[in-house]
Amino acid sequence: MPPRPAAAHADIDESIRESPPGHYVLAAAIVDDDQADVLRHMLRSLIPRRAARFHWHEVPAANRLEMCHVLASTDLRHVVAVATPLDPKRQERVCLSATSWRLNDQGVYRLQLETRRQRDANDRRFLLGEQRANRLPLALQYEFGHPNQEPLLWVPDAVAGAIAAALAGGETRYLEAFGRSVDVLHMRLGLGPEESRTARKPGARDTAGSPGFTSEGLAPPARPQSAFLDVNATARRISCNPRVPRSKVGAPPAVHSRPRRPVHMGTGPGAQQHDPSARQAIAARRRPHPLPRQC
Repeated sequence: MPPRPAAAHADIDESIRESPPGHYVLAAAIVDDDQADVLRHMLRSLIPRRAARFHWHEVPAANRLEMCHVLASTDLRHVVAVATPLDPKRQERVCLSATSWRLNDQGVYRLQLETRRQRDANDRRFLLGEQRANRLPLALQYEFGHPNQEPLLWVPDAVAGAIAAALAGGETRYLEAFGRSVDVLHMRLGLGPEESRTARKPGARDTAGSPGFTSEGLAPPARPQSAFLDVNATARRISCNPRVPRSKVGAPPAVHSRPRRPVHMGTGPGAQQHDPSARQAIAARRRPHPLPRQC
C-alpha cells in the first residue's frame, strides 16, 4: 500500500457488538488536510437540516447505505482494527496501538478522537503513558472533537458500523459498498476458559516448556521412571559399605542422638560421674564395624 501524504490526519471512532463472541471495532478514516473542508460540506448535505449529526444507530438503513456509497466514491482510505472476544481491559489498548502504528506508517501525523467529556483527561494520561511505554508512536498528536461540531467524525462511525453489522448480523451490503478502501486488522485477545484447554495460542508456553499451548488446564508432566527410588540398587550399595553391618542391609540408616551436654571422661575432681552402661554405649559406637564377607 503506498504511503499517504505527510499532511494527513485520521478521525477515529469505535463500535461494540456484545452478541457472542463479541466484537470491538476501532475505525480510522485518513483525510488529507487540503480536502477536509470539501468533505465536511459534502457530509452535512447528507443529513436533514434539523439533524445535528449522523449516527449509525439512529438513522434508517437507507441513510446508512447512502452514506457508505458516498464515502466509497471518495479517495478516502480506512484502517479498522477488530478485536474478539470482548475484553474491556485490553480491547481499546490493543486496537488503538495497532491502528496508530499502521497510520503512522502511512504518513498520518494527527489523530482526532471523539470526545468523552469528563473522561478526556483520563484519556490524555492514558495516551501519554502509552507513548512513553513505546506502545504508541511518539510522532503522533492526539486531540478530541465532538461529532456535532466535526462532521469528519461521522466517517469512522459509518465505517465501524458497517464492519460491526457484517460481523455480528451477517449484513454485508454496507461493507461491500466500500470495496477495497478498508484495511482490516484482526486481533484475537484471548480464549475462554473452556476453549483454552485444548486450543493453541501463538507465543504462549505451558508449564512443561512446550511452545504454542496455554498453561491453563494442562496436566503436569509425568515424572520420569529414573526419578523413583531403586530399592535393590540401594541395598547393593549399602552391602558393599564396610561401615554398615550386613544385618542392617535394606534398613534405614540409624540416627544417633548426641547428648546435649558434652561427656567428660576421667577421674579428676572436675570430672562428671556417669553410669557404666552409658560408657559402654559410647565405646560401642566408636568401635569399628566388622568387614562384610563378600561384596
